[in-house]
Amino acid sequence: MRALVTRLNRPVVAIVAVTILAAGLRFVHLSHPDGYVFDEVYYPKAACILLGWSDETCTIDPGDEHYWREKKWDVGSWVHPPLGKWEIAMGIKAFGMNEFGWRVSSAVAGTAVVLLTAVMAQLLFGSAIWTALAGLLMAVENLNVVKRHRRPRPMKDASRMGQTQIQPGGVFDLAAAVDVSNVMVVCPACNRATRVGYEFRESKGRTEKVRVCRRADCHEVLDR
Repeated sequence: MRALVTRLNRPVVAIVAVTILAAGLRFVHLSHPDGYVFDEVYYPKAACILLGWSDETCTIDPGDEHYWREKKWDVGSWVHPPLGKWEIAMGIKAFGMNEFGWRVSSAVAGTAVVLLTAVMAQLLFGSAIWTALAGLLMAVENLNVVKRHRRPRPMKDASRMGQTQIQPGGVFDLAAAVDVSNVMVVCPACNRATRVGYEFRESKGRTEKVRVCRRADCHEVLDR
């Protein structure tokens, strides 16, 4: 067992592991939800236009979007740099004008960021554990997204900015911490993930309540 742990405690294993995890979280069910989500009503269409495809293929509306295609070669996002649109266009070119096609480039970029983060952590700390931790934190970002209602509120120094003085309210998607109850403890004695049990044991002449491993063949104290 120790030989296996030693073999796995290598930077290349940590980097590959977090990269595979990041890819799995991003590519599995990438085509869902169906249809355009939020600003996908602009960028995939703009990317499709850059490819020179027809209005029907790019799902261009015959009204305003067709007008902006003729004038700006876009559908409303021409104020944004074209590099990101070309990246989306490459995915559409490879997989078609569908959900997977216009999202795959973002999934590839997100996975690459996790890989680069793990590599930088290894260069900074020189430890496989810290490399894995840094890559893991990046891989699972926004994994636990919750909705929060927020009231409109005044903005600081808004009188010096060219914008409204009230921060709009509404329903926002925010990243939240994963509750500790969803994380299993690793027993230091048997080195396995376990549920936590409680027992009363004698310690230094008095009875104390301690946390113990719930494994049937272990039952060792977790807190030492």
